Amino acid sequence: MKTCRTYFFYCVKNGPTSNRVRVDFELKEAGVVEITVTDRLGRTVRSEEETYGFGRNQHELDLSRLPNGVYMIGVSSEGDIQRKAILNND
Repeated sequence: MKTCRTYFFYCVKNGPTSNRVRVDFELKEAGVVEITVTDRLGRTVRSEEETYGFGRNQHELDLSRLPNGVYMIGVSSEGDIQRKAILNND
């Protein structure tokens, strides 16, 4: 499978006390994207890989099984990774 680079991405929590996070990103071309969640020590606590189409895409993450805290969400394609911090609280 071919991988591709992202233009940008951002995260949107579904409410201040929600454990669901929508990850929005835009791709230059269709390809495989890996979305990872790491804790503050850099350990990967969740990883998902999926094929997405050209243009704007969305992926929803359920963080309800993770303890409250700050996590980094990474969107990776073709060796390029972009990360954003998010607060998981209930």
